[in-house]
Amino acid sequence: MIQYIVDEVAELDLAKTVTVIGCGAEAVREKLGDKVEFVLQEKQLGTAHAVQQAAAILEELEGTTVVLYGDTPLVTHETLEQLLDYHEKSHASATILTTTIDDPSGYGRIIRQSAGNVTRIVEDKDATSEEKQIKEINTGIYCFNNRKLFET
Repeated sequence: MIQYIVDEVAELDLAKTVTVIGCGAEAVREKLGDKVEFVLQEKQLGTAHAVQQAAAILEELEGTTVVLYGDTPLVTHETLEQLLDYHEKSHASATILTTTIDDPSGYGRIIRQSAGNVTRIVEDKDATSEEKQIKEINTGIYCFNNRKLFET
C-alpha cells in the first residue's frame, strides 16, 4: 500500500518525500529503497507527532508540506494536485482534505464555525452524540505552509 502512495506522490514532483516509519520500519525501508527519505517515529503518538519527527529535514524549507497517511489506497495524485493548488492559491496556513460519507463511524468529525472555517477535528471516540451526527470527516490529508508548520 505504501508503494502506491509513494508513486502517487511522485507524480506531484515535490522537492522531497519524507516517509515516517515505525512499526514494520525495516520492511518499508526495503520496499521503498532510495525513493524517499526516512525518519523514525519510535512511539506511534499520532500524526502531529509523526510530522514533528521530520522537522530536522523540513523545518528550514520554504513552500508547502503535504501530509498524508501511508495506508490511503484510493487517493490519487490528481486529488493531491487539486488540494495543493487550492492551498497555494488561497495562501492558507493549513488546508484539510475532507469528505462526507453516509456512515462516519470511526472517523474524526470536522467541526466548523458558522462562517464555514474548520475549528477542530473531533475523534469518533471523543465525539458527543451531536458531533457523531456530523457526516463530514477528516481524510488525514493536509497541506501546510512549511514555515508556519514548524514555528515554535
